[in-house]
Amino acid sequence: MKKIKITENQFNLIKLLKENIDFVERAKNKFTELKKDANILYNMITFSTVAEFIDGDTDLDVIERKIERLEDDLRTVDTNIMNYFNRFDENTYYQQKLDEVHADLESRSSTINSKIKALTKMTAQLKPFTKLADNNKIDVSTAFNDITTTEI
Repeated sequence: MKKIKITENQFNLIKLLKENIDFVERAKNKFTELKKDANILYNMITFSTVAEFIDGDTDLDVIERKIERLEDDLRTVDTNIMNYFNRFDENTYYQQKLDEVHADLESRSSTINSKIKALTKMTAQLKPFTKLADNNKIDVSTAFNDITTTEI
């Protein structure tokens, strides 16, 4: 095995590059996880029927709490990314590459943030349906109890 000699500065640069790669990979994995969670919540909302919201079979309060937790997690990741990249000054040897990576992470964050905003609007629009049963304005199950479900 051949050994090479490097300076301390070269070693520190290699260490910094490895740290950057590891950090970015962890951030990308977290964004993938948050995106998956947002998509699951979207499916929960869109595949539920209005009757399920009225009857309380699909609990919007639980979904809203999950959306809030998702938003908190995204904010934490964004803060960690901001703190990480603020450590570097403009004279960093590979600043252009850092800028590209940072832009990619910001884009991923923006995508998830858009999903969270959409989920929040959806739950806000569905909230009145959950109040109908509470206020005895609609008794769906009694009014339509003569309908039988058909399995497809």
